Amino acid sequence: MPDAVGQHFSNALFSCALSCHFDSTVDALAAWGSQQDLQLWTEQALSKALFAWAILTVTAGGDTAGMRTLAQHLFEEVSRRGAARFTVGVDLGKLFGAHSAAQHVGLPEGGLTDSKLLQVVQEDTAEWQQEVCRQESDMTDAITAALQGHYGVQAAMVHGYHTLLVPHSSCPRGIAVVVTQRNRDYLRHPAGRLYGMTELRLKHIKQGCDGLVLCKWSELKKNPIEQRREMLMQHIEQVANKMT
Repeated sequence: MPDAVGQHFSNALFSCALSCHFDSTVDALAAWGSQQDLQLWTEQALSKALFAWAILTVTAGGDTAGMRTLAQHLFEEVSRRGAARFTVGVDLGKLFGAHSAAQHVGLPEGGLTDSKLLQVVQEDTAEWQQEVCRQESDMTDAITAALQGHYGVQAAMVHGYHTLLVPHSSCPRGIAVVVTQRNRDYLRHPAGRLYGMTELRLKHIKQGCDGLVLCKWSELKKNPIEQRREMLMQHIEQVANKMT
């Protein structure tokens, strides 16, 4: 019978990750979690705990010895179970974020060690990002139209995430333009603060380009195309100037 401890632990750690909150209490919680019998945990609890670890480590300064020990034990158990045990989309997407974070921080053995599981995670993520591309087509089309004739906007996959990439003479790897949505990307309180999973996505995208422009869709869509163009170009040039 699955151990309820795993579900409660992963829920608690993930709640902290949502708001990028990390302190000594959270670190102590991670140390406690690493001492539990992970073989009794469900796949959902394992993947959720790993995703929370990834968010806290990359975005909230949670790269501590206790957190690394927790991650190593979780990755070992996940890799031991293999691909067939994890739910497509729900679990695999979290494992992708965790594996990318492990690569980012240089975790020993680099995250997922089961090659079949890693392949399935990567394939599932690619399919999901194609769906994201379809869902965001109205936003990306609006940005491309606004910048037409000024910048060559390209749809791209950057470190596993779909985004728009703007080539620029000052930025050899380009500038990513990421559009955020209120209900998906922002906490209700405090207002204007990004969810932890959005912060993690932005960190990964930043790794694969030279700069990043963050735009709120609610602000862009209410303006005519001329004002959209002016807003976007101003942000792009501000990022480019920092590179010179």
